[in-house]
Amino acid sequence: MVYGSRPHRSTARTATEGPGLIGHVPEDLTVGRRIAWPLQAAYGRLTGMEHRSTDAPVESTRRRSFLGLAGLATGLGVAATAGMSSPAAAAENGPVYDVTDFGARGDGETDSSGAFIAAFDAVRESGGGCVIVPPAPKPYWISPKTGSPPPLILPSNLTLIGYGATLTRARGISFAVTSPGRPWYGGGATNITIRGLTMRGSYAEARPISLFNLHHASDVVISDCSFIECQGSRHCIPLAGCERVLIERCTFAGFHDDEGPKSAGRECIQLDYSYFGATGTTEPTGSYSGLLTRDVTIDHCAFLPLTVGGVTYPSPKPVGCHGYKQDSWMERIRFTNNLVVDPGHQPAVDDTPHASADIGILHLPTCADVLIADNRFIQTTPGMGRVLTFVAPNVVIPKTWDPNVRPPVKITLDSGIGAKRIRILGNTFTGFRRTSNDVPGQQVIWLRGLPGGGEITDVVIADNTFDDLTEPGDDTYVISANYADGLEIRGNTFGAAPAGIHVATCRRVRVTDNTFSAIDELCVDLERVTVGSVSGNTSQSGSPAGLVRVDDRSAGVSVTANVGTDISPSRGGAAVYVGGDGFTVTGNVLSGRGDAGIRVSATATGAVTGNAVNGFDDDVVAPRGRKQVVVTGNA
Repeated sequence: MVYGSRPHRSTARTATEGPGLIGHVPEDLTVGRRIAWPLQAAYGRLTGMEHRSTDAPVESTRRRSFLGLAGLATGLGVAATAGMSSPAAAAENGPVYDVTDFGARGDGETDSSGAFIAAFDAVRESGGGCVIVPPAPKPYWISPKTGSPPPLILPSNLTLIGYGATLTRARGISFAVTSPGRPWYGGGATNITIRGLTMRGSYAEARPISLFNLHHASDVVISDCSFIECQGSRHCIPLAGCERVLIERCTFAGFHDDEGPKSAGRECIQLDYSYFGATGTTEPTGSYSGLLTRDVTIDHCAFLPLTVGGVTYPSPKPVGCHGYKQDSWMERIRFTNNLVVDPGHQPAVDDTPHASADIGILHLPTCADVLIADNRFIQTTPGMGRVLTFVAPNVVIPKTWDPNVRPPVKITLDSGIGAKRIRILGNTFTGFRRTSNDVPGQQVIWLRGLPGGGEITDVVIADNTFDDLTEPGDDTYVISANYADGLEIRGNTFGAAPAGIHVATCRRVRVTDNTFSAIDELCVDLERVTVGSVSGNTSQSGSPAGLVRVDDRSAGVSVTANVGTDISPSRGGAAVYVGGDGFTVTGNVLSGRGDAGIRVSATATGAVTGNAVNGFDDDVVAPRGRKQVVVTGNA
């Protein structure tokens, strides 16, 4: 059998329906307040085909009350206010089964796993249906109370509804989709909807819970669910060879690392591919395809810290991947309208190739067509790690490897696998401050490709807000990009921060229309950039050491129409320093004090024309007698 092929036509929704239909939010569902934001708008921002809808919310997610969402965690009533779907509506998709009719009891004592299994079997026999878990005063146990019992296997065409119901179990996997002998997308199960459940583990009793372990699952929706004290040193929702997965309006509270530093970066939602060892279940030889997870949307979710028994646990790290396959990418990953508060402290300490690929609050090293939009990332506790990372790994599993063989063979590539087509739009980052033990500096956004084919390509970082990032003596940049091709950084607002933007060894770079205030060091720093422009940027206050620096190894960079006020360069520096070949500095308005408004490197070639410079010891400092440098019309 050819991996990835289907023996027959599936009844699952097709990709042509688009993420907008899969992501529709019913009007009768609310989480604290009504949120109806079709995913067409987010998808349009990624593709350039923006969808304007009159259903867009009146109030942006980034302005919703942080205290209101944080209170959900302390009250442990997260996402429990959603309206319950009626059995009559559910019956449109098949028969409706109540787990209590099969013997389930929400009494905090009875093992109800047999009742759930019987209800799921009834759905299988009917070809589809709805299972209702009624509200109950205490949790439903869905396993024996001891050991690591097996998970409950979900059938295709299932709707599982549990508004007001809490489930718990012994440690291990709660629900799973398995794919024995069916190595293709949807070979495990298709058309699964989970709505309104609360899953509760116990850190005090060493009962972390993996929630949904999905292998070859397609068309999955998890809505309005709460996951409290669930994530330990493993993943909450691992996705292996899955497609079209929507996780919306869910809350994940607490992360307990009970295995030490090696597990500190475990993803809450893991993007993986299908291979022996990727899932928490063991399936027969021939069940694994090597297919990568694709089409995943995480929307309007909250990832929150949790205090239990006097111990405060950080929030989970929302999503990422750490399995890499040669010439392969996780495609169409969307993280939109979410709230992330106080994730665990995990600084990157080794930036050699591959070592830091899986480190970051969101780390998406081998992903393509990524949208990260309209989220809020907030740090209120000491210590931080990088927030968004795209790092090209160079130690990968080869394309020729059989995914049914363990352990996997790995090879080291001459270059690496760079992420591509990334959009980071309209997010807010607050309070991520480096501490003394954060080595090296922890940038908020970190792009690190590799030369020779492993570059990060086609990236837009736009309309984001960064604030409250400064610690004394820090010189860490907010955004850092290395080995990227086709990079646009525009319209961002930088509040208090040590330094702004650093771009090194990149091609085709545009840094435009950004606003800087309270920056300590350089606002924009370009090194070894080939073909770039820095235009329309404004430094409003804060006495930065410089507005723009372009080093001697760059070529073809223009610095135009920027405005810098109260610039305070050190001796030998300048508000604008330019080097390299073929530069242009024109139409800039610079004021401040100190050595020079504009300084040209001794070996540079280019032109300085039509700039307004005021307050510096020298307006323009350029090498004398060199015809390769033209200085005219500056005032």
